[in-house]
Amino acid sequence: RRFLRQWFAPALRALTLTRCGLRSAGGAQALHTRYAALTHLDLSRNALRGSLAPFALQLPALRSLSLAHNRLTSLDGLQALASLTRLDASHNRVPPDAARFAKSLATLTPLAATLVDWDLSHNPVASHRDTLAQYVDAVLLTLPRLARLDGVDLRRLGGAAGGAALSASAA
Repeated sequence: RRFLRQWFAPALRALTLTRCGLRSAGGAQALHTRYAALTHLDLSRNALRGSLAPFALQLPALRSLSLAHNRLTSLDGLQALASLTRLDASHNRVPPDAARFAKSLATLTPLAATLVDWDLSHNPVASHRDTLAQYVDAVLLTLPRLARLDGVDLRRLGGAAGGAALSASAA
């Protein structure tokens, strides 16, 4: 059994840990040492709370991360994922506090060159009528290469200009 774990773990590319009852990301800290080749990680439908900062994901090859349907209130801790192209953090609890969200978003500038798909839909910050336009503008300014924002294909809307139209229609 140990032989199989040691032999397959370094080569593992995708890992799904949905509905495992995970309450904190701290228990998964060993992922970066055992699974450095991971490109897809799904931690959706658990009970992850707060932020991922204590988790400090250090998975250099990770391209896709799903954190949907948890209880996260912050995106802190994601900036270490330099290869990330897709983030699904929908259905969480990121609050509609514009200043707090802007601070959290500012930490993600290292992802501006790689992130093309961002989904924070069904979070208070992306659903609150009074802050929706600010949310869209802030995300597009920080992550200009986005092709998809909260499930909307920005290329069909005309790229960043389409995002501006999306922001205007939200207001």
